[in-house]
Amino acid sequence: GVSKGTLYVYFDSKEALFRELVREEKAAQFPAIFDFDSSDPDVRGTLTRVGGAFATFVTQPHVVTAKRIVVAIADRMPAMATEFFEEGPRLCAYRVAAYLDTQVAAGRLAISDTYLAAVQFLELTQATLSLPLMFGYPQPVSEARIATVVEAAVNVFLAAYSAGTASSPALRSRGSN
Repeated sequence: GVSKGTLYVYFDSKEALFRELVREEKAAQFPAIFDFDSSDPDVRGTLTRVGGAFATFVTQPHVVTAKRIVVAIADRMPAMATEFFEEGPRLCAYRVAAYLDTQVAAGRLAISDTYLAAVQFLELTQATLSLPLMFGYPQPVSEARIATVVEAAVNVFLAAYSAGTASSPALRSRGSN
């Protein structure tokens, strides 16, 4: 509701304005999405809640648009793209990894690399949802579809990383990779 001239009193460039818009959106969304109670033994419930909130967030049209913009300017403005990645996807993964660390310490999960596991989990919650949107697929994502994808993500994640499962990386012998 203001003129461009007024905006540029506060922001010296479109990039600075974009950075601030992204920062404000993250500040508004991240605390609610990544609010973990590490003492809660219901890992499935926690991952389902976080996965659902995260998938809902990353499939919102304005978030998809922001990601497209960052990808489009990455070659021209690598510092901005790096900042977006570090304060967005990487920060999300670190927050999930910190939660996973507490669950490993409590003996509920068996994970040798919690950052990798966190990234895997976040990617699983977006499977079949985000990529079509990034390419302009016109079908909106329903709450039911998000719930289905997140349930599958949690099932796969817990099948791999629940303490005491044969498939858990911490329980298998280490290869030479």
